[in-house]
Amino acid sequence: MVARSRGATQGPGAAGFDEQLEQARLLERASDFQAALDAYGRLARLDPTRREPLQGLRRLYAERGSWDAVLQVAELEMGLLAEPEEKARLLTQMARIWERDLGDFDQAQQLLARARSERSHGPKPPAEASAREETSAPTLVQRAWLASARGDTQRAVAALHDALARDASDVEALDMLLTVLEGAERYAEMSDLLERRASLATEDATRSVVLARLGALRETQQGDLAGARLAYERAVEADRNNRAARSALQRLYRRAAAWPALRALLETATESGTPADRAAACAALGALLEQQLDDPRAAESAYEKAVKLAPEDTEAIEGLRRLRERESGLPAPRASSRRAKAIAQLERMTQPDPDPPRDEAPAGATSPVAARADSNRRVATLREELRHAGPERELALQVALVDLL
Repeated sequence: MVARSRGATQGPGAAGFDEQLEQARLLERASDFQAALDAYGRLARLDPTRREPLQGLRRLYAERGSWDAVLQVAELEMGLLAEPEEKARLLTQMARIWERDLGDFDQAQQLLARARSERSHGPKPPAEASAREETSAPTLVQRAWLASARGDTQRAVAALHDALARDASDVEALDMLLTVLEGAERYAEMSDLLERRASLATEDATRSVVLARLGALRETQQGDLAGARLAYERAVEADRNNRAARSALQRLYRRAAAWPALRALLETATESGTPADRAAACAALGALLEQQLDDPRAAESAYEKAVKLAPEDTEAIEGLRRLRERESGLPAPRASSRRAKAIAQLERMTQPDPDPPRDEAPAGATSPVAARADSNRRVATLREELRHAGPERELALQVALVDLL
């Protein structure tokens, strides 16, 4: 629950608030309940005069069936409403929750009485205006919210399509429609809606998040790898710091062996982000240049840049060692890493035993001396394999070491 406080900051910059509100809606649509709840709660405290965060909180609590929380947020929302008709509509929605979901008919009747009282204090709208209000986009979104909370997906989708027919730029209706469709696993209907949502985004970061989601939809649900690649590329173009989009795009490039495109992407990634992110991109670029593009000089430069950014980056250190070993033809010293520690442990296992076992064994059994010799051979073999193996073999050999121990 969000609590109002007198010390809450009021009236933040509209642009910053609206951007955060869009991010909260994206989290809601992505079904990240706790993150969306936290985001709407922060916004409600940031500007207690805005109604949208409270509406978001009501939707989230309703999806979880937390009707007491829904009603508490609705009471807070009541304090923001000035028009009697708006108050009456919200009171009516609260009455329905008491009656249908909490089974308290008396409480529902009290709220309906309050709603009638509010309407009696306001101007009586003409019948035509009242009919228009019943089919306005905000009213339809509220109907969809109630239908979705009851599990009536079809009615919720119909109401949201009607709302968008009246106002094609209604971001709240569009976000909710995407959430409902995803929950119902109606993925085929989401692609065009995500394109529309991306076109309505006012911030590049938001547009990038939406396009990355479109890419994931095409990749995992529709099997359209070409379409997914295009969407991910647009996401990175909108915000090159979008890690999820960049990682997904790298995966598709590797899958298609699109090495020049992957090189360009990694080169861009080396120029922005935290030092750790840039170091990881440099190391990945070095591996690509070394193994797929056969450009050892450029690979060495990339590895050196990675080590400069992150001196403990073992992948980059190993890459430099491989390149220098290949250039000189002589084994280069390895970095003090997990592999080096494993080799040192194997070296100790092959040292002579100060108290060798006696060569005594029951008939038909292997003597202790022979068993020790066999163990030494296996240790020495594993040590040499681990010493000269490439990165792709290291994990398997580490597992073999564990089995040997």
